Amino acid sequence: MTSMNPRSSRLIREAVLWNIFWKEQSPAMEVAKKFGVTRQAVQLHLRQLTRERKITGDGAARWRRYRLRTLFRNEKTFDVEEDFNEDRVWEKFVRPGMEDLDEAARDIAHYGTTEMINNVIDHSGAATVKVAVERSAIACTIIVSDNGVGMFQKISAALKLADPREALLDLSKGKFTTDPRRHTGEGIFFTSRSFDRFTIESFGLNFTRSTLIDDWSVAEEKRRQRGTKIIMSLLLPPQRRLVDVFTKFSSGPEDYRFARTRVPLKLAAVTDESLVSRSSAKRVLARIETFDEVLIDFAGIKSIGQAFADEIFRVFSREHPKVQLIPINANEQITSMIRRAQSAAEEIQG
Repeated sequence: MTSMNPRSSRLIREAVLWNIFWKEQSPAMEVAKKFGVTRQAVQLHLRQLTRERKITGDGAARWRRYRLRTLFRNEKTFDVEEDFNEDRVWEKFVRPGMEDLDEAARDIAHYGTTEMINNVIDHSGAATVKVAVERSAIACTIIVSDNGVGMFQKISAALKLADPREALLDLSKGKFTTDPRRHTGEGIFFTSRSFDRFTIESFGLNFTRSTLIDDWSVAEEKRRQRGTKIIMSLLLPPQRRLVDVFTKFSSGPEDYRFARTRVPLKLAAVTDESLVSRSSAKRVLARIETFDEVLIDFAGIKSIGQAFADEIFRVFSREHPKVQLIPINANEQITSMIRRAQSAAEEIQG
């Protein structure tokens, strides 16, 4: 350790902390490979970070699991009364613990906090909401928990869905709200892309989006979280600005309308593994006519039916010519189905 360049030591420790943030397992082998050092050298850094109380670990040797140690935590439960509002929570409770962060981090934290608390006020029917702020050596986490009806249950009831898991697809697209007169349905979409890790837990469903894979993941848990719990974690310093997140999905430099989205079909496959029928396609297509550009993401999908492809790439495209549908991550079978549907559309036009 004494012979190692101080800058190299700092970079290795940053890599160790980053690795633990994402994986919570021993990072020794991966970090050693990245920096061209031995596992034993990385183990020395792990022990030093443990002594500095930045991390904690359980288990032995290479199976040891590490976690970032919570250096600061503050939480408070609020009654959701008539005069309760999200700005007051931010100004009086959350912001004071973030004065040392840069403007980009505070902007993201402000947006996420107020959007999620406003959702509780307007949609959850909760009597109380608990807000917590945590800091670790490299991240800031904001947690918003309510005792309401549950986000997935609320959406399922509004759309008359047979399975609450179907709500995940609607949330991922953006522009979905159960109260369109008062909300645009953009809060979760943009908050989930502003933080590095964004998780919704409700009644046994865990819906997480991370910048590490730039995608959503779904898990079912034995413990059924009553109401809804939102966990938002931001690596420090942040790798993005809030305005850049909005711009990525806007219609242009002069018109910041929410015009672009991505539809991860693996979320549709959570409850419909086949993706064969026209009815399945119509579930995928719900509300995307409000966008200018839609990425149809086939990652994780092995095959689709001809009727499914035809409904999206011929019928919908013909009825909504201003919406650009862009298939991505499609294998050979799926690409063939899409081309057949597009060729049929061209023959009809011809």
